[in-house]
Amino acid sequence: MSDHRLVAGVVAARRLFALVLVSALAGVLVAGLVLPLAGLTGLAARNVANGIENLPAELDEVPIPQRTTVLASDGTPIAYFFDENRVDVSLEDVAPVMKRAMLAIEDSRFYEHGALDMQGTARAIINNALGEPLQGGSSITQQLVKQILVSQADTDAEYEAAIETTFARKLQELQYAMAYEQDHTKDEILEQYLNIAFFGDGAYGIASAARHFYSVDPDKLSLRQSALLAGLVQNPTSYDPTDSPRDARDRRNVVLRRMGDLGIASDERVRRAVKAPLGLEITDTPNGCVNTVAPFFCDFVRSYLLDSDALGPTRSAREARLTTGGLTIRTTIDLRMQRAADAAVSERVNPTDFAIGGLAMVEPGSGEVRALAQSRPMGDDVRAGETYLNYLVPKEFGGARGFSGGSTFKVFVLASALAQGLPLSTSFNAPPTITIGAGTVKTCDGYNGEPWSPQNSTSSGRFNMYQGTQLSVNTYFAQLERLTGVCPPVTLAREMGVTVLDDQEVPPFTLGVTDIDPLTMSSVYATMAARGVYCPPNP
Repeated sequence: MSDHRLVAGVVAARRLFALVLVSALAGVLVAGLVLPLAGLTGLAARNVANGIENLPAELDEVPIPQRTTVLASDGTPIAYFFDENRVDVSLEDVAPVMKRAMLAIEDSRFYEHGALDMQGTARAIINNALGEPLQGGSSITQQLVKQILVSQADTDAEYEAAIETTFARKLQELQYAMAYEQDHTKDEILEQYLNIAFFGDGAYGIASAARHFYSVDPDKLSLRQSALLAGLVQNPTSYDPTDSPRDARDRRNVVLRRMGDLGIASDERVRRAVKAPLGLEITDTPNGCVNTVAPFFCDFVRSYLLDSDALGPTRSAREARLTTGGLTIRTTIDLRMQRAADAAVSERVNPTDFAIGGLAMVEPGSGEVRALAQSRPMGDDVRAGETYLNYLVPKEFGGARGFSGGSTFKVFVLASALAQGLPLSTSFNAPPTITIGAGTVKTCDGYNGEPWSPQNSTSSGRFNMYQGTQLSVNTYFAQLERLTGVCPPVTLAREMGVTVLDDQEVPPFTLGVTDIDPLTMSSVYATMAARGVYCPPNP
């Protein structure tokens, strides 16, 4: 009997404690968030009161992070960049059963109360005081405010302050929530809540969660699927269905039975759904360029954007905008051409070959990059030939140093000769080897330079300009350059985006004395195809 009385006394004491807490909370509300200080020590009371008085009247709203989508020229998604995998959707694009499931488990009286659900809060306090399973009692508006504060935290201290479980923090949330409800409709709040909530396994917001766990859009979610997703929000880690399927199923069933209790779903539907498997259909969203359809084109796009003031004044600001701004970036890549480029490179050069194969396609007259392919895949498995070096683009866009230009530089001498009025019939005797004497070729600094002796790797004989170009005869172009001088071809190359150092303004320029990346050289030849119209390569 004495034990029974002891237990009864403990329960009564807990009920009394809970009642005091609820009454105190009610007193706070009636007094317009003026805390009854008699219940706290003087120092604690002053700290809480001062903290509330110093808060802004309303919560600053900033855009929540959303993923950026990169599209091919035909609108096909080819890559994503994100800190949080989130895509905002309107409330109309969420299945009604999903909305009901979330409300059932998180705030069933959401449309009936204000920022604070007195019944829910009182129930949570009493149950927690009685040692029942822990309950939060926060309304959806309060939860939304907390999530906004967390998303706005720029430092560890701000993050810890946003998630701390003190009474003062709860009061701060409540003040913000009350102001928030004055400026937003219930539908707007529910929509924002569904978009900001974290569902675990990297999925932020209902759209990403539906796509990740069930490979469907949020308006296609079923009762079973909705119940699982709604149940994840309370503790995404513990209920993660990919790691803890049994706990996730138990949690889903709690939501289903709650929906049955509220009359949202019939008893028969609940019984069937409770017995059903989770039925996951996981779809992972790749973050970044690895494992995309065109990884090195994607890498070029990223570097190009981070080098552009369009996304912000500093590189860090641009990176933040790219990974949180929810941008849609339409690029110039043609997926049909990209597949052809990949096939052409892989047929001729293996990933582990010493030589590196690369192909860049640029559209004449626009500079639009249609494809970028290289023989070494993107990745960190060196034995498999993988690399993160982009051998296709200029160094300022994260590329490697490039490759020797070789005979591709002859085009600058050829174009300069034509610009100077030399006819295609201009002929020279082009022996296997020729010596160009010192000071016999005019450079940008006058007639100077060391002697050099180019050799042919193709035919020798007498050729006109057309034949010398067709056969790429080295000793023919050495003599043609002696007529044009070195400076005009060098100037032309620079005007087309080629980097030529001062010490490379020498007669051997025509045979490619400087390294160059495939993309820049492709844009050079695209300029020729466009009858001299140069457009910088752009993705």
